[in-house]
Amino acid sequence: MRVLSRRHFLGAGLGVMGLAAAQQRAIAQANGVAPSRFVFIYTPAGREPSWRTDTPGPNYTLGPTMRMFEPFKDKLIVLDGVTVPNFGYEINAHLGPVHCLLGGKAPLNEGGEFGGNLCSGAQRTFDHLLADRIGAKSPVRSIVLGGLDTNHKNGSQSLSWTGPRQVQLPLHETDKTFAALFAGNSGQPLPSDPAAVEAQRLRQAWQKDVLGLAQLQTSSLKAELGRSELQHLQAYEANLNEAFLRASDPAPDIGFLPPAACGDLSLEKLQEGLPTEAYARHHDLQSRSLAAALACGCTRVATYVMASHLGAMTVPGGVSAHHHHDDKAIDHYRAFDRYYGDRVAFLLQQLASYPEGDGTLLDHTIIVWSTDISWTPVEHDHDRHPLYLLGGLPENKLKMGQYVKLPFNLGPNRVDALKNPSNRRVHEVLLTIAGAIGITDLNDFADPQYVQGPIAEILT
Repeated sequence: MRVLSRRHFLGAGLGVMGLAAAQQRAIAQANGVAPSRFVFIYTPAGREPSWRTDTPGPNYTLGPTMRMFEPFKDKLIVLDGVTVPNFGYEINAHLGPVHCLLGGKAPLNEGGEFGGNLCSGAQRTFDHLLADRIGAKSPVRSIVLGGLDTNHKNGSQSLSWTGPRQVQLPLHETDKTFAALFAGNSGQPLPSDPAAVEAQRLRQAWQKDVLGLAQLQTSSLKAELGRSELQHLQAYEANLNEAFLRASDPAPDIGFLPPAACGDLSLEKLQEGLPTEAYARHHDLQSRSLAAALACGCTRVATYVMASHLGAMTVPGGVSAHHHHDDKAIDHYRAFDRYYGDRVAFLLQQLASYPEGDGTLLDHTIIVWSTDISWTPVEHDHDRHPLYLLGGLPENKLKMGQYVKLPFNLGPNRVDALKNPSNRRVHEVLLTIAGAIGITDLNDFADPQYVQGPIAEILT
């Protein structure tokens, strides 16, 4: 299958910083009330403990691995004192929370051995439940992106679940991510403009090539895989199938007409000015594609799995020392904490570069960023998970710009702390955000014994 050159029909570059400000202004939605968007970001294996600075309130300080967020302090909530559902420590201490960060229930124990039993998702996760409500009319109801990390072994990237035991795996390849987000969304050119008609035909052909080739590649592997690997492959196929249908029929009746400038986006333009190092370049290209898609109205809900805990414990300048119970582990954590902090800050910069209404796209996109272990990462516990809210919602429904320290009862041991229903959970934060968006019917989400109501400290 021939790969078409997108440079022939998507135009030349716009400068060293990627998308030009003129194009971002053309994409911006300047009138009316901006819609709410939701992004969940996962980075692997906890954070070095200095993210907790014990400076609650609006005049908070940022620890050494959080300094890149100084320009965004008024759009950040550091939320200290949340944990995850009680899944018990018989399940792997990484995979348990990975599988329930976006779910409000303990994962399903599948048995087997992997440093603790394997597990699976127990329910349709928050990203899908929210997309059912606010993303139904978007061309892409929701999407799951991945970083430069293809290690899916034992469900290490299974944050998003369309239902019990039904995982939605991340799209790691940048061309497939771009094609999936923008397939069929370039609008219909005027028949009197033959060049525009031909450009759209070529664009659509490229989309079908990229997405169709992925389907062919995955189909050819099916006969070689065992049951577990086959389930993961089918989950990956499902990510691409809907996008392929849109590329084949680019005029779905969804009541959506993107700004004309959205039809001129390309991977070439999005890559301009990005780092040369492959790992950072890949992450930042995924972030740039996501920001453009949110601005163009292609999607309103996304999950970004920046890496698995199995596949990305070494970053540029770091040493693989994740399980060392000494200063080597802390030095390693600091290295990749700064790395992932820089990547998240880049996404914030991209969102802030799109004017929208009386602010920017960042003001109308709430990002929840967390990880799978906490407190003392080398011990693999779940006390006081690092949890950050970034961005905002229309009409300023969230009280951004503060460090919130919630009461947390450690109890006599970490098992009791995880069981304690008085401690607040990640899913209670998600439900609070849903309420701020105006979604109050998520009655099937979360274990009711671990739901105490909205977290008032983050609401205006």
